[in-house]
Amino acid sequence: MKLEIRPYQQMDQETWDEMISQSFNASLIHFRSYMDYHQDRFHDDSVMIYLDTQLVAVFPATSSDYKVISHSGLTFGGLIFCQVLEVQYILRIFDALKKHYELKGITRIKITGAPEFYWTSKIAFDNFQIAAKKASFNECDDKIYHTLSLPTKIQDRGKRWGIKLAQANNLNMRLSNDYKGFWENLLIPNLQDRHNAKPTHSLEEIVLLANRFPSNIELHVVYRDEEMMAGAVTYAHGQVIHVQYTASSPVGRKFRAVDLLYQDIIQQASSNFKFLSMGISTDPKTGQANKGLVKWKESWGAVGYCSKAWYIDI
Repeated sequence: MKLEIRPYQQMDQETWDEMISQSFNASLIHFRSYMDYHQDRFHDDSVMIYLDTQLVAVFPATSSDYKVISHSGLTFGGLIFCQVLEVQYILRIFDALKKHYELKGITRIKITGAPEFYWTSKIAFDNFQIAAKKASFNECDDKIYHTLSLPTKIQDRGKRWGIKLAQANNLNMRLSNDYKGFWENLLIPNLQDRHNAKPTHSLEEIVLLANRFPSNIELHVVYRDEEMMAGAVTYAHGQVIHVQYTASSPVGRKFRAVDLLYQDIIQQASSNFKFLSMGISTDPKTGQANKGLVKWKESWGAVGYCSKAWYIDI
């Protein structure tokens, strides 16, 4: 079978997004209509991979300083497949990628793999790992993702107590489109005061993305009367619902608003999803596990998944 690498072009968006919708290891973030919200910040070097005339995989990628990363602007990129391929075909893809990027002057390819719980095919996940090792890719940048298997019951006594406290103080949950209120009153102050950080997305960007994906991106908010106590932004795709942002006010922390928030998200997600992703638990500056964050996630029953990145010099 003939293998062909085709550079992604804007005219390919519909084909790309259709493939992502059918893939067994993709996330919401791999749709071009998501990826391209920050296209001005990165040089896109994505490719589409065909066997004969059939699209079998895409490689979302950016390039700079003679290096290709899949993907600099995303939590993870990787090779995204729409069918299970044998190891021999994945090896051919790796070889073709190296030749394609070498002709462009690239000296290194780095693949940030999707965590295992995003893969609906265990065989495909294993084949990719085997092929990467056979192709002499080097493992690097391990990240820990904490994730809940659904459905689940909240076992932690402190969490159950917090939920009762929130309910006793008339806190209630609902979906909201008030991204401005959440960003400006909760998220930005929370990240600044507690972590000296800023949200990955600006308010304008998250509103744009929420409008593009109204069925996938939602803002869950805990209110006391009309006062916003806490909120979380979730991304849903395939078998995974991912919590992208969580924040609460000082009053919300007093009344344990986040406990009520997560109980509601877990209950709603349990009928439609297999996993609730609570995100990365490693400190981006040190690469080490954030012990406080890990302890909090594990109190919900979350389990850590190690996700590898791979690189090869060409």
